[in-house]
Amino acid sequence: MSERKKAERMLRESMAMVNLMHSVAVAANEAASVEEAIKTCLDNVCAYTWWPVGHAYVGAADDPDRLVATDIWCLRHRERFNTFVEITKTTEFKRGEDLPGRVLASGEPAWIADLPTDPNFPRAAALRECGIKSGFALPVLAERQVVAVLEFFTDETAAPDQSLLPVLLQIGTSLGRVFERVRAGRALRESEERKGSILQGALDGIVSIDEQGKVVEFNPAAEAMFGYRLGEVAGKDIADLIVPPDQRQKHRGGLKRFLKTGKSKLVGKRVELTATRAGGGEFPVELSITHLKEHGLFTAFIRDITVRKKAEESMRLSATVFDTVSQGIMVTDAGNSIVAVNPAFTEITGFTADEAIGQNPGLLKSGHHGKAFYKDMWESINETGMWTGEIWNRRKSGEIFPGWLTIGVVRDAGGMIAQYIAVFIDITKRKETEDLIFRQANYDALTKLPNRKLFFDRLTQAMAVARREDKSFGLLYVDLDRFKLVNDTLGHAMGDDLLVDAARRLNSSVRASDTVGRLGGDEFTVIVPGIDKAIEAEVVARKILKTFERPFDLGGDEVLVTASVGIAVFPHDADAAETLLRNADSAMYRAKEGGRDTFRFFMPKMNAGASDRMSLERDLRHAMEREELQVHYQPIVDLASQHVIGAEALIRWRHPERGLVPPDKFIPLAEETGLINQIGEWVLRTACRQAKEWNDIGPDPIFVTVNMSGRQMTGHGFIDLVCEVLEETGLAPQSLHLEITESILMDDIAESTVTLEGLHAIGIPLSIDDFGTGFSSLSYLKKFPFSILKIDRSFIRGLLDDTDDAALTQAIIAMADGLKIETVAEGVETHGQHEFLQSRKCLYGQGYHFSQAVPAEEFLAYVVTVNDVSPA
Repeated sequence: MSERKKAERMLRESMAMVNLMHSVAVAANEAASVEEAIKTCLDNVCAYTWWPVGHAYVGAADDPDRLVATDIWCLRHRERFNTFVEITKTTEFKRGEDLPGRVLASGEPAWIADLPTDPNFPRAAALRECGIKSGFALPVLAERQVVAVLEFFTDETAAPDQSLLPVLLQIGTSLGRVFERVRAGRALRESEERKGSILQGALDGIVSIDEQGKVVEFNPAAEAMFGYRLGEVAGKDIADLIVPPDQRQKHRGGLKRFLKTGKSKLVGKRVELTATRAGGGEFPVELSITHLKEHGLFTAFIRDITVRKKAEESMRLSATVFDTVSQGIMVTDAGNSIVAVNPAFTEITGFTADEAIGQNPGLLKSGHHGKAFYKDMWESINETGMWTGEIWNRRKSGEIFPGWLTIGVVRDAGGMIAQYIAVFIDITKRKETEDLIFRQANYDALTKLPNRKLFFDRLTQAMAVARREDKSFGLLYVDLDRFKLVNDTLGHAMGDDLLVDAARRLNSSVRASDTVGRLGGDEFTVIVPGIDKAIEAEVVARKILKTFERPFDLGGDEVLVTASVGIAVFPHDADAAETLLRNADSAMYRAKEGGRDTFRFFMPKMNAGASDRMSLERDLRHAMEREELQVHYQPIVDLASQHVIGAEALIRWRHPERGLVPPDKFIPLAEETGLINQIGEWVLRTACRQAKEWNDIGPDPIFVTVNMSGRQMTGHGFIDLVCEVLEETGLAPQSLHLEITESILMDDIAESTVTLEGLHAIGIPLSIDDFGTGFSSLSYLKKFPFSILKIDRSFIRGLLDDTDDAALTQAIIAMADGLKIETVAEGVETHGQHEFLQSRKCLYGQGYHFSQAVPAEEFLAYVVTVNDVSPA
């Protein structure tokens, strides 16, 4: 071949290679898919080489070291090569296997001239059947990695074309750019999809605006947050939508300044601001803004922090409460080690936070509670998650104090115990107050003994124990004798001292198991439990009387005060508390009647007397309205002339069933019940009215003597009552004599003095009755303004037979005469008594020798007869 022909052939081959590379490059740039680019490449290479078979293997998606067959072929005479095609469809290769595997392993083109004899060609049988002799393969490289292998086959034996191999490598590289472009496109799409997914699914609001502040993007979270739809806000000024009105101008100015200077207080920072919802509601947000300069966009990531702000505020409040609350707070972990304490804890316990943290709460244990207490506490905590109750703890100083404690359990999200929180207060002052209130409610303030309330509680307990144990107990009712006299004579302060000392003596006289109580005034009670015989209660009573034998030292004065004791035994004398106490009280009164300074056991007949007394009291309350009460008058006679000069008004009660009730039966009852004031006023009015009537019809003036009760003497308004009655009846003050017994006078000397001085000032003559039966009489005759002295009938009765009575009577008359006090002898029953008294200068007398007490009509008739006068 001539040189010229060789040159022409080489030129043609070069142009064909150029066309081949060009066509592959165009396909790589213009193909819509990898599959299209591969098919174009297969077709072009087969056309250039005139080889009948071209096929593509691609890298497995899950394994870069494995090749899988595709359905992309270039075939001429498909029927001829069908066996090879079918085998290839199901054949995969690893690195180094078959022709594609060798290219995958080397990354270089490979050419095999004699395939049927190649030992590393698994498809050899199929290619022999189809008559394939030679083949070559080229790698498709993307980012220097083999992503596919193109294989080509011919039915002719063809030696390697060394000039073609570099072209094949270049073709593979060009085709690889298609893979790279597809990968990039896929990555971009995936990125966009992820971006869209993130944008759509983000919990935070994402808002994009352009550099004019117009809305470009508004994700669903932003829609939910601000109340706008993207369609509503797109293209609108963001400032008008979500910026508070007072901040909009500032926002716009900041945007312009950033675009001009690149400086901003918001862009690239995380800040907290206030935003506005549709409708105008404002709420706090956390804002982060990014400027995408190349796109001319600002993207804001917005988080609604309303809940967080509330939580922060709640935490701040909790922290403030923790630090400032007056209750002590202690927090422990699940292992019960202290992890936090508040200042109040330190103030209450004395332990600082540094001293307490890391310790077990046992550092506060006082030893006051046993194991059972803590066992119950933890059972409650474990079962209910809480325990509340009173507990005694120990301060750092060692002082034990009472507290009110609440323990609660804090659990984590999994339901496991995370912490224990203990909140407590020091209730020392409350306990002291409660104790004070209890003592005030249950103990006598003066003697510190149980009062009536607590006494009855103890009495009820004693009865319950006695019933349960089939035992008896004694109840002693103790009353001080003539306590009122000491109280009035020496003053209430000395009286209080007496009561305190008496309480002390009572406590010293009884056993530790006995209960001493004060019911009020000078009345005390003693419960003597667990006795088998009544004599055991008697032993206690005797010890009480014994301790009262010693005089009381009251302000330097020794005063002898005895006691009277009544004893009732449970259940013999009563099985109810009130009845038992009443029976002991009845026995005490029997002791007083027996001379005081003694004791008496209750006897059933005392109850009968008490019942009769209650019936009598009930009838007495109605006696006045039923006009059962009457006033009788006993003449008071001038012993010298034997003329009647006055009368003593004496009340009588004519009961419709009982008949005439003696005064000594109902007068004391009237005193006790307070009816004496009402009865006394009625007697005073009746007697004054009667005396005024007698003085109006008779020639000689007659006075009337009315007895005053103790209640009238010490009651307010008695003097006013007397003045009222005198004015109402018209009786002259000197015609009304008021009489008081020595014993009543002694009961309340201070009040008696005021009353007597007031009566004397209005001209009422005052008389002292039963003179000589008491004590201190002589000094009080000088102290009080008495004008009349009545000699007690006990002296008159023995006047002629007992020299002592005669001497005492004569001495009383002489003393009264010396004091310019007139004398009246009571109980004059014989002529001899009359003569004796007259001879000793006693001025007046009264008694059966002259007349008994008689109704007003009979009295007037007696006066007319004795005084030898006629009524006007």
